[in-house]
Amino acid sequence: EFSACLVGSEMCIRDRAYVIPVYQAQADFDDTIRNLAKSSLPCTAFVVDDGSQPPLRVPDSGPRLEVHLIRLPQNRGVVAALNAGMKAALEAGFEYIARIDAGDFSSPDRLQKQIAYLDSHPQCMLVGSDAQICDENGTYYFTIQPPRDPRTLSVALHERAWLFHCTVVYRASVLRDVGFYTDLYKAAEDYEMFLRIASQHEIGVVDEPLVTWVMRRTGISMRNARVQAISRLRVQIRYFQWTR
Repeated sequence: EFSACLVGSEMCIRDRAYVIPVYQAQADFDDTIRNLAKSSLPCTAFVVDDGSQPPLRVPDSGPRLEVHLIRLPQNRGVVAALNAGMKAALEAGFEYIARIDAGDFSSPDRLQKQIAYLDSHPQCMLVGSDAQICDENGTYYFTIQPPRDPRTLSVALHERAWLFHCTVVYRASVLRDVGFYTDLYKAAEDYEMFLRIASQHEIGVVDEPLVTWVMRRTGISMRNARVQAISRLRVQIRYFQWTR
């Protein structure tokens, strides 16, 4: 279904990986790869080229970031690309899987702090963080600060999508339990995944901004704002509980 190639010189770090779906965003992808190459922990990135034309090119990532490039033969959408990357990371035996998109940025110590949180909270299956929001020119707007208490966060997700997809790190074992992303909720597949996990497991948050999310006019959230709002309502109905 897809072909994979390996880019990089160091042996793969088998416990932590990023999954990055990309479609027609070469310049944004270059920026994100250069950002991840500065991580305080060496790591791996599973990059899924969702049928870009021309095909996606991987820039020099340096010795601390090893990149696996997965090419889908044609554009299949973000859910298919995400699942291809998640399955590849899971099959390769990674313990922690972080999400980020082309054009977004992680702080150098993001993985270190989020993995430390998961290690100190063995029942937690998903951890997010605060997120700084800025525009394409770098103008800062505000910071999203999810509820800090795990139980409060789990309840609050039923009302609002507090967790940004680019901030989360999954404990890979949870994917074997709850499954992968679904395409039933267009532009809200991440929100559905978070509520699916929160309905069965503990989730948490690192209470500091570890990710910068860039608000782009061409981004999925901006292009499909109305569709996303409707999909989120459908997700809330799907997971509605009187006690929450």
